[in-house]
Amino acid sequence: MIEKAGTIIWRHSQTSNQKEEILLVHRQRYDDWSLPKGHLEEGETPLQAALRETKEETGFDCKFLTPLPDFVYTMSSGEQARVFMFFGVLKDSSQNFDPQDTEVDEIKWVTLAQALTIVSYPSLREYLTKNFLSSLL
Repeated sequence: MIEKAGTIIWRHSQTSNQKEEILLVHRQRYDDWSLPKGHLEEGETPLQAALRETKEETGFDCKFLTPLPDFVYTMSSGEQARVFMFFGVLKDSSQNFDPQDTEVDEIKWVTLAQALTIVSYPSLREYLTKNFLSSLL
């Protein structure tokens, strides 16, 4: 099984509605919307991978990374992937989108309800619904 790590990055909305928002990333190669995540490198812990992938894909540094339930999904290759998830906030809210690689070409800050309609993968929608539905009520 492939091991990955990802981050749900949270912030207060910067609009007048003051709702909480999470960060979604768009990967041009796959034309999909997802969360910052990626493979664990040799000798890396899931937390280290989550921090690294978030920095590489967005340029953002995070703090207060709290472990969340992990989930398993089937990749397009047919292989199973286990994703260790973490919840975090930006170290500095004035950080700008500045990816260190070309994988991610766009980001969106959205409410959880919006994320459920935007994310490209049913397994991720199911994960967000299962673990965060109470925050929508």
